[in-house]
Amino acid sequence: MTGILGLHLELDHFFTALDLVSRGGMVISPAPTHANSAPLSPPALASLSNRERQVLALVPTQPNNDAIARLLGLSPFTVKTHINRIGHKLGASSRAHLVAIAYESRLVIPGLTPHAPTGQ
Repeated sequence: MTGILGLHLELDHFFTALDLVSRGGMVISPAPTHANSAPLSPPALASLSNRERQVLALVPTQPNNDAIARLLGLSPFTVKTHINRIGHKLGASSRAHLVAIAYESRLVIPGLTPHAPTGQ
């Protein structure tokens, strides 16, 4: 079950999301993860290298660093390093926050399954 909900979600939307998640669906609230932060625009990702954008694009759909490492042909330690640097550059407080950033910036679009990038 997967869901990321904003803090100010109306009760009826909460129950709809809860029902969807309980049936195996995924819910990403359109609200920012912090009440005082605006969603990131694609230019906000400009500080990331191409590899960091590739890693960030896989964080929402892969269960762990090992899976991302296998897809990109990297070591899990390298993926962990990339994720830590991405979090620092974007001010993310957790992996869940990175997932929200990936969706809010439209780096990842719900319903589309990303695959391993072909180039470096």
